[in-house]
Amino acid sequence: MPRGAANNKPLKLQPYRGRSIDEHRSFIRQCELNFLYAPAHFQTDHERVIYAAMSLEGIPKDNYFRRLEESTDETEVFSWTFFRDFLRDLVADPINREMDVQQKFTDAKQGDRQSVREFDTYLAALESQMEPFTETQKRDNFLTRIRPEIKRTIKDNPSVPETRSDLVALAHRLEANRKKDIGGREDRDNRSSESHKRARRASPERTSERQRGDDYKKNITCHNCDKKGHYASECKFKRREISANKVPINNIQGKDWTAQETQARSPEQGQGERSSSPESPSRQSQSSRGSRE
Repeated sequence: MPRGAANNKPLKLQPYRGRSIDEHRSFIRQCELNFLYAPAHFQTDHERVIYAAMSLEGIPKDNYFRRLEESTDETEVFSWTFFRDFLRDLVADPINREMDVQQKFTDAKQGDRQSVREFDTYLAALESQMEPFTETQKRDNFLTRIRPEIKRTIKDNPSVPETRSDLVALAHRLEANRKKDIGGREDRDNRSSESHKRARRASPERTSERQRGDDYKKNITCHNCDKKGHYASECKFKRREISANKVPINNIQGKDWTAQETQARSPEQGQGERSSSPESPSRQSQSSRGSRE
């Protein structure tokens, strides 16, 4: 017994409702960990079963206590092995469960985002529900189902580890080294991309483009300061306020008119301008005939 374990008290278990194989596995694991944590309280199977049975709810509770009432052999119903298997059989029929586990085991492959140790844990959980495997079979089960790139690297080694645990440790190291290599390549690619962008910004073609833009703006007149070389939106001088009565009108006949000057031009001035305008060809011909007569 570990030092200090005699004073440990069992921890409270989560309620068990028997909804899935995963819930069953988790419940049994909690129980067995408590047996190790407080061994003084679990000297016999009877104590273990009573402790676990107090956390049953719903269908598992009803079925186990009914079996307890019908049984004539208390040694059987209070056996931890019987209790564990009885709860598991309530979740799934033994034959169907075995077929389901076998199918999952056949389809098991390490996922792209699944680490070596995560896959090993998943595979071991499936193996625990099947007929016992030898150590060599367990090693081969793992080796044939890990990702191809890791498998190839392991097979290229002069010797393959003989045990499953050694094989998992080797695969884990290879996986970690591969991640470092990928990360290093990504960093180099990023640095190369940044260097390319800086070189492109400093290239003669980009410089000539900016030069052409500067040459074009030499002929632009700012409407704010009346100076050339920039737009009003780029002007560094204080924004000039323009009165509503002095809004510039576009050049009319070569002169810039303001709103006040436009209003001051009377209708008579307009008529005078029209009268002084050149006569049409038809009116000129009539006036020339009158003069001859």
